Amino acid sequence: MRKLFIITSIAGALLYGGIFAFWLHDWDLSDPLLFILAFPTGKDFINLYAVGQAYAQALNLDIIFNSKSYSVFLTELFKTEMPPYHYVWSYPPTMLMPARLFAGLPYLPAFGLWTIATLGIYLGGLCLAGLRGWWLLAGLLLPAAAVNLFFGQYGFLLAGLLIGGLSQADQRPLLAGLLLGLATIKPQLGLLLPVLLLAQRQWSAMAVAAVTALTLIAISIALDGIAVWRQYFELTLPVQQMFLETAIGFFMLLTVTPFMAGKILGLPVPLLYALQLAITLLCAFGVYRVGRRGPPLLAMVFTLAVTFLATPYAMAYDLVLLTGAGLLLLAAQPTWLATWPRSVACGLLWMLPLWGLSLNLYLMPVAPLVIALFAWQVWSSAIPTPSENRNPRLDPPV
Repeated sequence: MRKLFIITSIAGALLYGGIFAFWLHDWDLSDPLLFILAFPTGKDFINLYAVGQAYAQALNLDIIFNSKSYSVFLTELFKTEMPPYHYVWSYPPTMLMPARLFAGLPYLPAFGLWTIATLGIYLGGLCLAGLRGWWLLAGLLLPAAAVNLFFGQYGFLLAGLLIGGLSQADQRPLLAGLLLGLATIKPQLGLLLPVLLLAQRQWSAMAVAAVTALTLIAISIALDGIAVWRQYFELTLPVQQMFLETAIGFFMLLTVTPFMAGKILGLPVPLLYALQLAITLLCAFGVYRVGRRGPPLLAMVFTLAVTFLATPYAMAYDLVLLTGAGLLLLAAQPTWLATWPRSVACGLLWMLPLWGLSLNLYLMPVAPLVIALFAWQVWSSAIPTPSENRNPRLDPPV
């Protein structure tokens, strides 16, 4: 495990160095493609920032949900041509609320505030789950963490909420439910959480999570009106479906799910949906069984792993959620890597953001296989044989 710790830390540090060198380069930003890649820093944060500026200018939020008007607004905001669908608002309207924090701020200070806040939530979630000291540093040095920082994405936020919430389901179900309810801002990554909580009979956490999610929706409607939710279902979700079924290029390279792997291999869309449904049902069955019979920590890690198989829409920067949970497992059970299959599975997963996605270019979409291999290793250690203790428990590290 020490070797894996050292290797992944070096890889993550090198990746951070490459990202900062990329940002510091004097790019010619008159080229729209280079603008999108190189500036602004944290390019996916553009969406949240743009909504904040729409609030500052008291604009109608219709421009955010309409892809054509949104591209015009971004072109005017950043003084660089933004073709339609280069950026789209793809989040539930509850994510409009934090965008208000950035209203009127210059871009870089806004991005800095976002990074510090979400990074604090990520580290807070890991601390809540029991990580301390060098393990927290390892959480920062994970390659997936560097990729998330580069894109200015929601991975830190989701990882902090989900890991922190699931780790507290037994001892503090009210806090767990609150954190899990807040995580509904990216619902596709919480697809299997109800199954896990149901299997573990975490009724209080489920109830608080549901109330928290409904409260967020109510506040969203009170602030922005019911129209934003109608536009989300009528405009945003169809665009996301379009990306899944027809998008190529960068979007396809970043997606790590079986659905996109099948698309890269040229499978027809109806078959992809059928396969995705079958995989989702299989994953849900696995989560329920692990939730009923396995240790809570292993059940959490397994659930977060197969979430990337059960949803068709998950990206490389979201992997910080899974690798962060993996750190909890390694800290609680240092001997978990004693067998070579587990070491290989963990090492491949840790390095996936560095090498796996580039293979998509060569029609070798291996990301789902790597995630499935890791999930299987967790499953094999979570489900005891008849001769073993049928209710072992792994407590988070202290």
